[in-house]
Amino acid sequence: MVKETDLKPEAIGLIISLLLITWVPADVAAGDGDAESATNVFTRVTEGPQVNDGGWSFGVSWIDYDGDTYPDLFVCNDDFGLTTDVNYLYHNNGNGTYTRISNGDIAAGGSCIASTWADYDGDGDLDCFAVRPFLNNNLLYINNGDGTFKGDTSSLLVAARKFSMEVEWVDFDDDGWLDVFVANHGRPNDPAMAMFYHNENGVFTLLSNSDVGLIEDEANGAAWGDCDGDGNRDLFWTRNNKPSLLFANSGEGVFTRMSENALAQPPAKYFGNWADFDNDGDLDIYTKSGDPGVVTLYKNTGSGDFVLVADQKLAEDTGSWTGGYWGDYDNDGWLDLLVLGNNRYESHPNRLYRNNGDGSFTRVTGGPVASAVEPSAAAAWADHDRDGDLDLFIANVNNFNNALYENPGNANHWIQVKLEGKSTNRSGIGAKIRIKAVLSGEPVWQMREISAKTGFKSQSELVAHFGLGSATVVDSLIVEWPAGGVQILTGVDVDQYLTITEADTSE
Repeated sequence: MVKETDLKPEAIGLIISLLLITWVPADVAAGDGDAESATNVFTRVTEGPQVNDGGWSFGVSWIDYDGDTYPDLFVCNDDFGLTTDVNYLYHNNGNGTYTRISNGDIAAGGSCIASTWADYDGDGDLDCFAVRPFLNNNLLYINNGDGTFKGDTSSLLVAARKFSMEVEWVDFDDDGWLDVFVANHGRPNDPAMAMFYHNENGVFTLLSNSDVGLIEDEANGAAWGDCDGDGNRDLFWTRNNKPSLLFANSGEGVFTRMSENALAQPPAKYFGNWADFDNDGDLDIYTKSGDPGVVTLYKNTGSGDFVLVADQKLAEDTGSWTGGYWGDYDNDGWLDLLVLGNNRYESHPNRLYRNNGDGSFTRVTGGPVASAVEPSAAAAWADHDRDGDLDLFIANVNNFNNALYENPGNANHWIQVKLEGKSTNRSGIGAKIRIKAVLSGEPVWQMREISAKTGFKSQSELVAHFGLGSATVVDSLIVEWPAGGVQILTGVDVDQYLTITEADTSE
């Protein structure tokens, strides 16, 4: 049984206050299951173009570009200009197999190293913006709605020729139009600046960073998330061999640099990825410090201030780490962490850490994900076969084939939520989804924020996946839309893919 309630914006504060009263911290309610039973759950797929194509795959995005509910796969390739490389777009056939798309602009239009997907023009399908290094123009592909794409060479987004590293669609001013932040890497002959494009009714303008409170400097990465809980998405900005930057979004088109925040203090931090790993309702963040370095996980104290998590299982594993990627692979209600290794494009072991549900992690040592030693550049989680558990794709470089790891699942329950915005941007980017269910006898809230980037050069599908352990019902499901509305569902069935459309709260 589902009962839905629509709330006007002024009700949001009261609802959130009531939620926090019943929030169960991580050290109270540990997740269902145990570490031993979750150490060897993946099978490496060996057949199909998606795992037999390889080369220099730097980025990966799971995206349902044709609207059939099955996530398709876009893989960015770039071999530093040594050959004429192309990107890979794979159509998910819905039966565990993939067909590589070989026709059209997106299949033959050039290489890239990272992409971000969203319905930026509001026509009901996902478009692609991809970035390229070595002073090449970036790429914008418009979805025609019939499974094909048209490269847009006239947009301002593709005019600049920089060394672009990362990119993300983000509606920073919550006007319903998706803006774009491009992280450009500076070089001696090109002191590139990060570029921020404002979208106003479908027309892009390149902002002056300093005019909106940002800095004029390079970036090797960026991650957007509402870390202070005020409803506006903030910016974590990483640079080469310099302290990282954290900018608080005022919601009025300007940012404030948070120079005293732990995330902005030395040492330099890289590859940020937001997630609520401890189920306390706010965004924490994975980073990597040093080279070779250590995994550094920062816990949000509740208002956008951060403290380093002193978890020995994470800190003791030094190495050449790149991105960290969050996903509840065992469906116990607690986000687990995959950390990729890449030693200057040479093979390096990856690390999979299971979240114990008490603020600590256990390194998984069995199974193909934990034992593979390859030069990995990016990864993304998605339920590619729609059986209710998260599968994993890893993009490799240095002429290694890419990898798809299939998750056979367990008895734990789950729910997946897709949002369709109306006043909010069509893809629901920036919306928060909160659910409450009983895990191990205790009521536990979980939270996801919809993002068009979910790790270094990575995008998981625009669907929020929640593991539910042994819970047989979702007691409450709350959607907080960037435009201000709140929708509440109660008594929601588990083990389903649920689409929620933004309600009209203007009356």
